[in-house]
This record gives sequence, structure tokens and C-alpha cells, in this order.
Amino acid sequence: MKKLLILSFAVLVFGSCDRSFDYPYTDILDVNRNTGYTEINLTALNHNLNLNPAENLSQTEINSVLWMREEEKLARDLNESLSENYEPRIFSRMAITEQNHMDAMLLLLEKYELEDPIGSNSTGVFADTELQNMYNDLLANGKTELTEAFLAGAYIQEFAILHRKDAINNQVDNLDISTLYENLITASVNHLRAYVRELRLQGTEYVPQLMTPEQYGEYIGRVTGN
Repeated sequence: MKKLLILSFAVLVFGSCDRSFDYPYTDILDVNRNTGYTEINLTALNHNLNLNPAENLSQTEINSVLWMREEEKLARDLNESLSENYEPRIFSRMAITEQNHMDAMLLLLEKYELEDPIGSNSTGVFADTELQNMYNDLLANGKTELTEAFLAGAYIQEFAILHRKDAINNQVDNLDISTLYENLITASVNHLRAYVRELRLQGTEYVPQLMTPEQYGEYIGRVTGN
């Protein structure tokens, strides 16, 4: 695993967070350049969270953080469940990576003393009805054949990218939240590419399921990990 040098937490790449950093932030993304699997360095993230003074959160920001914690669980649970049906290692490896993203969100919750919405919920169980229905539908489709499983994995990454970007633009002003979301967007872009590669190996050219062609071209064409 090699550190991805994104000194401004992908601010230069995504351009949506314009605050200046006047304390020694540490880069937090670990990217495997061969596979694209992208994790959050939790030690570095914790370092950054301790440096940045806690800000008051609006209810909208609180709702966003709690929802994103469950959204990461959805990605983990889906890949974990699909790994029980198919041999390609991408599903089990993605499940591990998404667990890492869940852990990153939990650090954010702990800093702001927010109650974890996951609680003791087991695999495939969600407090949010939208996420519950999405998990049920994607898993059912993914179990029909391998190509559908890859499409389900790609769908989750598109969904995550768009929702985090919308949150940054319209819901979040808190520095801790926006910078973590920016890094998670970069991770999801890399993971979307990984599913696209798997589909091409199956002879399927990926067509975006949620993004417009322009959005898809913009995200998938970005260079991350250099």
C-alpha cells in the first residue's frame, strides 16, 4: 500500500472545500496502485481529528454523518454477502475496505459524541428504510449472476460518490466532515474503476447507472494515486 499524496484532502481535485489549513494535517488515503483498493489511514485520520477543534454541528450535518455511516455499512454488507456466492476476490476485498471506511466514519461520530445508528445491527440490517430496501434489491439482483453482482457493486460506488458530493455542496459546512467525505469520494472513484475493470473482463462495457454520461466521464477520467 502506498500513500496517495493529496495534501489538501482532494480539495484541489474536487474543488468544493475552500478553507485553508493552518495546522499540520497528515494525508490519510492509502491506495493500492495495482488494484485501486483505497482505505483510510485511521491513525492519520485520528491525528487530523485531534488537531481540528470541534465545531458545532447543525442537525442537517448530524443527519448526514449518521446516514453516511450506514451507507458504508451497506457497501460492506453487500460485498460480504456477494463474496459468499462468487469466487472473484474483489467482493471479499471490498468488504474489508468498506469496513475500514465504516471505521473512519465511526471516528467522526466519536469525536462529536454522536450515537452510532448501526448499534448491534447484523449484516443486512439497517435503520434507514431507503438503505434497507437498496440492500435487499441489490443483493437479490447480484445473486442472479456474476455480471449483476459487479453491477451491484458499481451501483453502490456511484451512489456514494453522488451523495457525498451533494452533501458537501448542500448540507455540510463542518471541516472534519467535508474533508473526510472528499477522501471517501476519491476512494469510491477508485472502487468504481475496479468494478468497471471486472465487468470488462466479463465482456461487458459499463454504462453508468446513476450518473449522467458527463458526470461519469468526469469522475472515471480523474487520475488518482499518482
